[in-house]
Amino acid sequence: MKDTAGSTTAAAGAQIFRRVLVAGELAMALVLLIGCGLMLRAFWKLQEVHTGLRAEDVLTMRVSLPGGTYTDNARIRDLWTRFESRLTNLPGVQSALSFRIGAPPSPNMNDTDIEGFVLKEGGPIQNVDFYQS
Repeated sequence: MKDTAGSTTAAAGAQIFRRVLVAGELAMALVLLIGCGLMLRAFWKLQEVHTGLRAEDVLTMRVSLPGGTYTDNARIRDLWTRFESRLTNLPGVQSALSFRIGAPPSPNMNDTDIEGFVLKEGGPIQNVDFYQS
């Protein structure tokens, strides 16, 4: 056993091919390791980027309107106008800047007013599955 421990029965060409494969695997592993390090460094640097938005003293909230009460777009618009007015007039509030509206509350999804839209026979329907404003 001692005499054959260091030798193989494969041809010299096969041994060279095996060594090339091992070297290729090591090179690919090194490339992946370097790429991983560069990606981590990029993520670390992204944490330091100033987005231009000041997140201090910002209040966010979620408001869900009862579907049975607010079915008309005019009533919903009036509610948000009054809500924004009252928020702006609270003591200490500098500004009420943004409202985000997600999926419409009604199940038929036909509650969006599209300015200038005229419903035609066989034409497109006034339907919005999801909108943000």
